[in-house]
Amino acid sequence: LQNEPVEKWTIVFEVSEDISGRKKKRKGTEKLIRFAKANQIQKVLVHEISRLGRNAYDVLRTVEALFEAKCSVFDFRQHQETMNRYHQKTTYATIVLPVLAGMAEDTINKISKKHQLA
Repeated sequence: LQNEPVEKWTIVFEVSEDISGRKKKRKGTEKLIRFAKANQIQKVLVHEISRLGRNAYDVLRTVEALFEAKCSVFDFRQHQETMNRYHQKTTYATIVLPVLAGMAEDTINKISKKHQLA
């Protein structure tokens, strides 16, 4: 799947969380990790990395759990993924993703603060 176009991937299931990304227990994310550990999925496609959690720690923890199960995360917005064909972390995973996750957390915090002040 490494060099396959997104259009050729087989979708096993879709996750749609009905709760805020700020919640700790996210059933969809837990399901992704279970499927990855059971070798039922090889890759997770997300619209943007912030969909995996609203704080940087949770995003990175989720990506790491998937990585340990040899499951890559493909960030559709950035058109990057976290693992190469040799099951090694990519530059995106080690440098760019933590920055994007931190920026997403900062944006959410600013929006939350803005709503509190309104």
